[in-house]
Amino acid sequence: MKLEKGKDYTFPHTAPGEKYTYEGHKKSTREKPKVTGGSRTGGDPAGFKYDGTFPNYYVYYYYKLKNPEEPNNPDIVCTRPEPGQTIEGESMNPAVRAMIKADQRGSEPFDVLKGIPTSESLYGNVFALDYLFKNQFVQMTGTCTYTVVVETTWTLTWTEEGEDEETPPTPMTDTEVVPSSYIVVRPYSYWTIAGLSVYNIEEATLENYAFSGEQITINPSGYTPPDFTAETTGDFYPAPLPEKVQGPPQSKDGEDSRPDPDPLDFQDVAEAAILDVQVENDSLVFKGQTIMDKQRTAKEGPQPGQIPEPEEIDQDVLYSPYNYIPSEKTNKKDQPSTGQIRYMLADGSVEAEEEELAYDIAGINTVTVHTPVVNYSLVSDDQ
Repeated sequence: MKLEKGKDYTFPHTAPGEKYTYEGHKKSTREKPKVTGGSRTGGDPAGFKYDGTFPNYYVYYYYKLKNPEEPNNPDIVCTRPEPGQTIEGESMNPAVRAMIKADQRGSEPFDVLKGIPTSESLYGNVFALDYLFKNQFVQMTGTCTYTVVVETTWTLTWTEEGEDEETPPTPMTDTEVVPSSYIVVRPYSYWTIAGLSVYNIEEATLENYAFSGEQITINPSGYTPPDFTAETTGDFYPAPLPEKVQGPPQSKDGEDSRPDPDPLDFQDVAEAAILDVQVENDSLVFKGQTIMDKQRTAKEGPQPGQIPEPEEIDQDVLYSPYNYIPSEKTNKKDQPSTGQIRYMLADGSVEAEEEELAYDIAGINTVTVHTPVVNYSLVSDDQ
């Protein structure tokens, strides 16, 4: 559909029906969102009044097929994973700074604090952290309870007297299989990525009276955003229940009558028959480092590590030289400078809240525009 400027729009999701659940949405005004991976936001996208600042509005809705009905196995009951321990980390302060000086950098011919003539040029230079991030890792915990039947084979012996004194006693033997039920509980835990927001540098702007249009925009040059891959595939896998668990064979003699098997405790046999629940964490590899390991392990997934701290960008990443001061600019002293740096959400983020972050740049130096005026007055000689 075509968006009309000044009109209000809302785009609610379609009800999923009985076989599906609604998982959230992705939206963008720059490019089509990636179908897989990336950040999904719950609920519906916020309504907006179209102001004509973007040509396209993309929104994808995500639905998940409900788990098909599985055969009911009353002997294995697993609880739904519940959130437990949480690990959080963030570096959301860009530590941004900037300067506006006379070209060329490193050999400035003018001190802009004192004055620079029109038709000379300025450079803008911005320094900041190369990325920002915020993460929340949550350990999901639960238990699987098994009802284990241990079968014990008893050999029973006794002697029956003869019908008369001339008939010798008859040795008797019988076997009986005795089933006993035991409860075995196996805990499990694995780590998930509840939230991961990674922001890359988009651009910086500097404002000062001396610039043409009183503003310049600096796009990154030679900038490499951090490479990372996140997968939200963590899960648990209950151990299968053995068809039969055999206890150690037993025997009992009843002397002159058939004995009954004794009640015995084979909890240790039942425990030994059930393996640990297998688990897999979500996966996160950041700048070549495995932060969260998805390798399948028994009982408990390994605790995740920390995302590497960002570093300050090189001096040439946000650098804009040769911004000429228009000749029509009049002299002005101590003109204030302002600025802003923008970060955009990186593809592959998980459950991020903000698509764009903007930070004001404080402490930028002032600029004085001062073009000397030469007076070529002529004075007549009366002699």
